[in-house]
Amino acid sequence: MELLQKYNLPSFKNVKSIELNPYDTLWDKISLNNILTYTELSDFRREISKISLNQFDKLENYQMSDNLELDESFFNSNSLKTLFLQNVKFSSRLKFDLPNLREFTLSNVNCSSLNKSICNSLNLENLSMWKVQFKKLPDEISNLVKLKKITVYNKLETIENIQFPDSLEEIDFRTNKLEVIPDSILKLSNIKSIDLSDNKFSKFPIIENDNLTKLSFRDTPFGIFKSNVEKVKNKCKNSEILGGCNGFYVEEKEKVGIFLPQTKKYYYPDTMEGTTQMRWD
Repeated sequence: MELLQKYNLPSFKNVKSIELNPYDTLWDKISLNNILTYTELSDFRREISKISLNQFDKLENYQMSDNLELDESFFNSNSLKTLFLQNVKFSSRLKFDLPNLREFTLSNVNCSSLNKSICNSLNLENLSMWKVQFKKLPDEISNLVKLKKITVYNKLETIENIQFPDSLEEIDFRTNKLEVIPDSILKLSNIKSIDLSDNKFSKFPIIENDNLTKLSFRDTPFGIFKSNVEKVKNKCKNSEILGGCNGFYVEEKEKVGIFLPQTKKYYYPDTMEGTTQMRWD
């Protein structure tokens, strides 16, 4: 490996974990700061972004928080199980060849889409994307038949045409721009928790899923509950129904409680106009 030879470093054949960011010069399992000068280490960080992860035969964990330009084929590894990327120069052109990946976290990147090749990581169980610019998800996400949890936070506009895998147990799509809740996600046979807080819904869904134990609608306009609550057949054991800045008044909370007896309601303690105090029941 030319990179190792250039810096006169030992082989990385047995390295299982790498953590790389511009503020911490210590890589887990490799004390490079004891081998390289600061200038050499900075140069090393830049150069490693130009290679492929498959040169680390036993690498299982890779964490990167560095604003580097990555080679298109950088994410190529048969051993990698956990991938964490934050503040990187992420692009939809980046392809993923990670057949044994279990967990992928992407945070704070300015990119409008995710390359569908990530959906070839058929062992993926946890997909988390925070503060990303994605407006939609790749249709191929249905291929992830072992996926248990998915999180997308920031710009997501629609999930209507996505066929989510039945393996999902937890969906977290809070703080996006979703207007429609597709019935398909409410009917997933293994789903236990759904968080759809702080979106742009206009209608409350009808829920008929005994497995769903937590449903969160924090910071959601009260109107969607007021106009639809009597139509709701809610079987959730631990759901959260909140009105955000328009919390329930006492009499509304009592009415909602008849139809949603096992939910938490966020409400005003009295019916005085303009009151700002709210509490849980």
